[in-house]
Amino acid sequence: MSNNVFIFYILLIPKPYEKYSAGGCYEEPDYEQKVGNWVEISNNFKNGSQLTLNGLYKSGKKVGKWDILYNYKGKNEKIFNNINPIEYRGGGSYEIGGDELKEGNWVEVLDNFKDNSQLTQNGVYKNGKKVGRWDIWFNYKGNNEQMQYFIIGGGYYEENEQKEGSWVEISNIFTDISQIIYSGKYINGKKIGIWEICHRKQDVNLYLIILICQFYGNYSGGGSYDEKGNELKVGDWVDISDDWKDFCQITYKGEYKNGRKFGSWDIEEIIDFKKPLKIMQTKESNQYRAGGQYDKVGYGVKLGKWIELHHEFLTQATFHGEYRNGRKVNKWDIYLKQNGKNEYIGGGLYDDQESENLGPVKQGKWIELDDRFQEYQDQMLFIRDCRATHQGEYSNNKKFGRWDSYFSNYQIGGGLYNENGVKEGFWSQLSESFSMLDIC
Repeated sequence: MSNNVFIFYILLIPKPYEKYSAGGCYEEPDYEQKVGNWVEISNNFKNGSQLTLNGLYKSGKKVGKWDILYNYKGKNEKIFNNINPIEYRGGGSYEIGGDELKEGNWVEVLDNFKDNSQLTQNGVYKNGKKVGRWDIWFNYKGNNEQMQYFIIGGGYYEENEQKEGSWVEISNIFTDISQIIYSGKYINGKKIGIWEICHRKQDVNLYLIILICQFYGNYSGGGSYDEKGNELKVGDWVDISDDWKDFCQITYKGEYKNGRKFGSWDIEEIIDFKKPLKIMQTKESNQYRAGGQYDKVGYGVKLGKWIELHHEFLTQATFHGEYRNGRKVNKWDIYLKQNGKNEYIGGGLYDDQESENLGPVKQGKWIELDDRFQEYQDQMLFIRDCRATHQGEYSNNKKFGRWDSYFSNYQIGGGLYNENGVKEGFWSQLSESFSMLDIC
């Protein structure tokens, strides 16, 4: 070891407070090349996903066998994607030539990997490229507190790691409470034709196609890509919200033209898969449907009256107002659904003048929702009711003067902004963990 220097890292992990080590040796004389056995932390190492990579470096390059381990309840365990742990192991091998090319069978961890929602993919590498069949595994802890193993996706790679034929892919937001998969076909590495969106609730074995018709329709969630291989969405589509979860199922229904939204788009909340509900709001005895219009040329620009959702409708709050050439203008109101009724709780004015600033410009008095504003539905188990608002005045999109914070009708904080929109003087602010329990 006289030619090496040992680097040792300590990671402090809260709840429980324990120390875990990772590190290895750098080679002299410049101490820039890793050498020998190393333990490295994964790029997304965090509480609930404590993954380490364990293997050998030679002249600064990974070689030979590398294992992926994760710390679960204080124990380092190998990651398996099969009930038989002898057949599959987390990790794989790098070729010994020193080019860091993966070779042979591998089990890789996906970015969404968590203790109670373990996502892995396994298949074969050849010269550092994925080839042949690759499967996506989902190991999650159900109500019986036992890990359950499913193949939920996958497909075939041709040479140069190009996807071909039928594939089932998982969404970027896939978790145990947001089990969304996409099913369709690749030709020459490009999505072609119909792609369906499917959803599975926790502890339900069957993946359901997301229905969009109000009365037992024949359409599914998803739509079509162009046949020329440009991966442009065309025709009728049902998109899902970025925050889709078992308890918050929002879809966006409309038409694409050359990959851009076109014409009328509706926003629907799925309560029953057989009968999705259009989100309706009441204002001065008139009913508005959630959604609005995009331009009819195909630029994907919002126009006219719109009703939009706050944080994917978890709060049951909606924003009502007008777009002009894709820019919010004039009066925008905020409504909250409480006790079956839609109540006005805030809003304000946007400048309606043309300007070089492409974004919306707030002016005058405003009532804004706190960033953590949440009014979760009663059936949710992890309610954190934070109906906080902030009230004050804008000038050219900058806050100025006195701004106060309210919880319902009770003032609970506030302070002054100077002419540059910077907080000044004495302030009373909400804590990061503020909830109604703090004042009840």
